[in-house]
Amino acid sequence: MAELKKATEEVKESLEADETLKEAKQDLADSISGIQRQVEREGSEALKAEERKEGELQASSEPSKTDGAEATGVPPAEEGKKDGER
Repeated sequence: MAELKKATEEVKESLEADETLKEAKQDLADSISGIQRQVEREGSEALKAEERKEGELQASSEPSKTDGAEATGVPPAEEGKKDGER
């Protein structure tokens, strides 16, 4: 009878250890998925920021249509003369 009781206790302990291990695995999986979501979110934000930065660089490297001769067809030095200023 004592051997049966001892074996039963060992099985209970094993089941409790299995349950603890299962909970630990689930907690770890939840942590990993939370980290992955955060990395994906931050990565997409970084990608968007990089795209905005590239767009700004392209816009600033293109000649402005409102500068100098391109805006009026007259070189800037001659614009004053056109407006009556001499």
